[in-house]
Formats: sequence, C-alpha cells, structure tokens
Amino acid sequence: MELHHTHQLRFWTLHRPIFWGEVALFQEGEEVGKVGFAAGVEGILIGPTEELQLQIRPPWQGNGYGTRLIQGTVEYITGLIDHYDFSPRRLYAYTLKENIPARKTLEENGFAGREKKSYVQYEKRV
Repeated sequence: MELHHTHQLRFWTLHRPIFWGEVALFQEGEEVGKVGFAAGVEGILIGPTEELQLQIRPPWQGNGYGTRLIQGTVEYITGLIDHYDFSPRRLYAYTLKENIPARKTLEENGFAGREKKSYVQYEKRV
C-alpha cells in the first residue's frame, strides 16, 4: 500500500502467523479515522480469518474517508495473505444493523452482508 503523508501504518504482531495492526488517516495533523485489522491462520485469538474494524471520527464522516481507508487496508491485507499464503482468502467486517453509513461503505467496497440478530456480518473474498 502506498502511504502518503496523511496516512500512517501502525503494524505489530502478537505471534506469527497472527498479525495485528491499523492504518490511520490524518488530515492537517488530526486523526480522521482508522481501520484496525487482525490477520492470521490457526490462531488462538482468531480463527482462519482476516477481520477489519473501521472507525471514522464524527466530524469527518460522510466525506469518503472510510472508503479510502477500507480500500488501502484491503490492499495491504491482501499482500499479507499472498505473502504468507493464508487460507481461506476472506476478509470479515461487522457492523450494527442501524449503522447505515458503515454498511454502505462496506457494500460499495465489495463486501457482502448477512444480517444477524443485532448486527450485520460482511465478507469479501480476495
């Protein structure tokens, strides 16, 4: 993923092959939002999945920042999946049913949703 002066990648590992990290987006020195991720196979804390968590601060919502963060993070995680040959090749994200902006962002970025009792589980094959 190409990082510009307004992006910051924070990456760390718990233990291989489980990776935790986040991509944060800044505008004029202020954090606009971030996408946290966990990626791994046969891990203790997570199963054989890659999960995303998107947060955009309220003053910045509705300006396309969520889309920019999701696209960049998916590209980065796809690189991890390819490098470490993770399988299955799926990304997951979750949101509350009433969070229409987050749902719209995920769907516009190729995630398919399945409604559960109080939330929606999204999946994207990469």
